[in-house]
Amino acid sequence: MRGDRFGRALRLPLLERPARWVVDRIGEAAYLLWRSRRADLCANLAHVLGLPADSRAVRSAARRAFQASARNIAALLVLRLTGGRWRPVVEMEGAPVALSGSPVILVSAHLGPFDVAAATLASTRRLRLVSVAAPMRPWWIDRSMRWLRGVSGIELVPPTAAGLLRVRRALQTGTPVVFLVDRDPAGNGQLVSFFGARTTLPDGPLRLARRLNCPIVPVFCYRAEHGYRVRSGEPLRVARTANRQQDITVALEALARQLECAIREAPDQWLVFSPVWRRGRGRPRPVSRRLFD
Repeated sequence: MRGDRFGRALRLPLLERPARWVVDRIGEAAYLLWRSRRADLCANLAHVLGLPADSRAVRSAARRAFQASARNIAALLVLRLTGGRWRPVVEMEGAPVALSGSPVILVSAHLGPFDVAAATLASTRRLRLVSVAAPMRPWWIDRSMRWLRGVSGIELVPPTAAGLLRVRRALQTGTPVVFLVDRDPAGNGQLVSFFGARTTLPDGPLRLARRLNCPIVPVFCYRAEHGYRVRSGEPLRVARTANRQQDITVALEALARQLECAIREAPDQWLVFSPVWRRGRGRPRPVSRRLFD
């Protein structure tokens, strides 16, 4: 189902094309020089494409992913420096999502211009969103990205006890909360089959949704020829039976299938530069569930 469009296009071909060329070269330089991140990304894409990590197709997709990441950073910088006077055109697809009045959890992936689209949505629709953002390494990248992503209307909170308490308060007051669930940086999620291999994915959003009896709406972003495309997936409801763990497991399996479909649509826009499948993931680290259950 086609939805609406929002944003403000700025069509300056004489400036846009050389700027894009420069940004793509920066992304390509990062691909060539940042060997550890390149190796991690290729290992991730090898799972998605079903090919060896050193194959030509995987390396080509990884190169394009580095360029896409550079374009995202450039767009966030323009959004910051222009104070929202420039906004990319975003086309919405899928059923409309109610983002006010009742609690809703949005889940997404590091896919396409995910942070740029969220910033555009918040500033254009004058929405307030709470986004859970895990820290990045090294520290200066984390600080820089938090500054770029911290546009008006989006509150970034860390996945700490204090941050998760803020998440619960936001949901209880009807403020949408966003989780990126395609990787488990803390290593304390739940085991699930993801692209045919076992790894852990975060189950905290599912536990919150079950406790508060609110829907989980997958939302995925893609870069289009002129602007961005945002598609809402099939909403998930976590069952509330006597077997809580089984309810979470079933919902996580369903969410993993939606993630797989979304990433397969554009694997070269999946921007995860740290390992998704690690050795030793067979035994997730214990974590207190009091903030979720």
